[in-house]
Amino acid sequence: MYLNILLYVERLMRFFAYIIAFTFCSAVFAGQPLKGDSTNAVVESEPTTNVDIKLKPSVALGFGTFTFSGDIQDNNKGFHLGSARYAALFRASYPLNSYLDIQFHTAWGKLSSNERSITNLSRNLNFESRIRSGGLTIGYDFEHLYKSSKTPAWSPFLYVGIESFEFLSKTDLYDADGNRYHYWSDGSIRNLSETDPNASSAIKLTRDYIYETDLRELNQDGYGKYQERSWAFPVGLAFRWDMNEFFKFRAGFEYHFTTTDLLDAVTAESGDGRAGNPGNDKFIFTNFSLSYNLQPLRDKKNKEDEKVNPWEEPLFALDTTDTDNDGVVDFQDVCALTPENCQPVGPDGCPADLDNDLVPDCIDRELDSPGPYTDKYGVTITDEMIELAFKRFKDSTGEFSEYETTDKSSLVITGNPSLNVKTTDKNISSEHVVIIGDEKLNISPNELYKYLGFKEFETIVSGDSTYYVLGGMSLADAAKLEKDLNEKGVETDGVAHRERSDNGKIILVKNSEFEKELAIEESDNKVPELTSSEDIVFRVQIGSYRREQAYEDFIGIPDIVQFQGSDGQYRYFSGSFDNLAAASKHKVIMTAEAGFPGAFVVAFKDGKRISLREITEVNPEYNENISEYEAEISGDTIPKIEDAVYRIQLGAFKDGIPREVLDFYLTLGNVKPVKDSETGVTKYLVGEYSSEEEARKAEEEFKAMGANEAYIIIDYKGKIIDLVDKDNFFKTN
Repeated sequence: MYLNILLYVERLMRFFAYIIAFTFCSAVFAGQPLKGDSTNAVVESEPTTNVDIKLKPSVALGFGTFTFSGDIQDNNKGFHLGSARYAALFRASYPLNSYLDIQFHTAWGKLSSNERSITNLSRNLNFESRIRSGGLTIGYDFEHLYKSSKTPAWSPFLYVGIESFEFLSKTDLYDADGNRYHYWSDGSIRNLSETDPNASSAIKLTRDYIYETDLRELNQDGYGKYQERSWAFPVGLAFRWDMNEFFKFRAGFEYHFTTTDLLDAVTAESGDGRAGNPGNDKFIFTNFSLSYNLQPLRDKKNKEDEKVNPWEEPLFALDTTDTDNDGVVDFQDVCALTPENCQPVGPDGCPADLDNDLVPDCIDRELDSPGPYTDKYGVTITDEMIELAFKRFKDSTGEFSEYETTDKSSLVITGNPSLNVKTTDKNISSEHVVIIGDEKLNISPNELYKYLGFKEFETIVSGDSTYYVLGGMSLADAAKLEKDLNEKGVETDGVAHRERSDNGKIILVKNSEFEKELAIEESDNKVPELTSSEDIVFRVQIGSYRREQAYEDFIGIPDIVQFQGSDGQYRYFSGSFDNLAAASKHKVIMTAEAGFPGAFVVAFKDGKRISLREITEVNPEYNENISEYEAEISGDTIPKIEDAVYRIQLGAFKDGIPREVLDFYLTLGNVKPVKDSETGVTKYLVGEYSSEEEARKAEEEFKAMGANEAYIIIDYKGKIIDLVDKDNFFKTN
């Protein structure tokens, strides 16, 4: 009776499989249009108010592990991860709507478990069973609940189902030589029983883990020829990651409730001390799989019908912009900015060009150009023209120039007038500067810092670049100063003068070598002097920021100088004064009217900041932090011993630490390994002491404990320093 029922149900399962296969074929060749929303959706190419969605079937391959939960198990309860065995799966699924799908799955692999006991020798059991299963599940996807917010990377879903599976269970009773395993109370395995008269001559055996004995044939509990197939009800939780439109990765955890207790051939009624747990056996399937969405196939004619001419799209039809007014809208115009006198134009917006030299006939001065290369007027370029252009390029005397003076350099620096002009009543054309570099030339902060002591020092911003200049002089003086600086080893980047553009901005234009030489010849030989190093220059620091500020934030603030120190801070100075009274007045204006409450006066002499106490009386409690300021800007930070800690180095190893030494360090606890990236040596440090005396006592204690190589080191912000190098490393101001 029971066998007939099983055969009937198996035929019913086969019928369901045929239906699923038929459904897949129908979906692949036609697709099933549904209204709604779905992660597995393809939008029909024809625009419509209600979007038609085609839910796509998918197939998946994966792998995982079977884990047994039954009667044979360590501690005879629960399940043990050590008994996991590899398994593989194939799954085909079809979505019913945006959150439900039906799946056919098949899986195959092995179940296994072992149990050892020295108190109950009858409980030394083991088995391995080959599993083949197939069934149906229905899944619920939670992703549709996230449509009102951002879709998560991993979408969870639950599924339940029914499956039929076959099992073939065997046990390992004999070794490769045919010796029967006998388990002794001392934990060993021998070829004779512990109670055998010849037990004293028993030989120790080792399990070969080859399961050679069929448990059904063994028939230890008299169950006879029971069916080695059964039913199970899988319940699972999985997470899916949509890699793209076609591929999806899935990780799942399934608990399979079976209807049999004979997977391990042990039940609650088993005799000889082998009785197991009440209830049926179960197993867990942890798996990972990669699925592929099947696409509906369409004939070539339908694909051609789906192609949409972009010029017929409603969005493009609304764009009627025609910048050059040639009658062809911009998104169709191949030749943009056609001259007004070049009408009419072709359908692509291009005017006539009979000789195909890429110069429109309307401006072509040679309508039948014979050569392949022409100038902007369509005239064929000759060898003589190329030779003349080369001579002009190489010329430095003006012989081949078309103008009375040589061409100016192409460098143009723009900026705000209020930032770049020191005084508005000066003649702008007479203001020349020497460019000493820009922020891209890797000028060290220490080198730039000394220029803050020159009253003539300024910064000019152009786009993303900051230029450092010494300015406010005639062309002759600027040219002589540049030449003098170059002879002294200071590399400059030319001389430039300021001009006002049509939009009111100040532009900086480099002067040619010819202009500079001419200016020097027409002047005296006296080189202009910069601010004397003995003179004191006062500036007002109006702010210090972690990030570079936009110069629009300083509109109306005169003589802005931007400087980035070695500490990464951007400092901004305003003004350049030769007396403290003028600087203090400017500081009050910056604080009360310009909105910089933290502004303060700084004084420079000999390329370094000096204290205001050397100039005037200040509040005795006022701390200017001169040393820290100098160190932060220039990068010459002096390490201080109070910022370091003393530690004990127990040992140093390059090719791995010996096991016995590692065990010793572990017993000490809190041993810190520090690897030297240059030498590859790993040093093992312990302790943290504030004084050398305290470290000396600890050193003796560790040596008494067996750390014979222990000695004191200094840890300064992660840098390891030997005690003998202490005085050389830590220097006083």
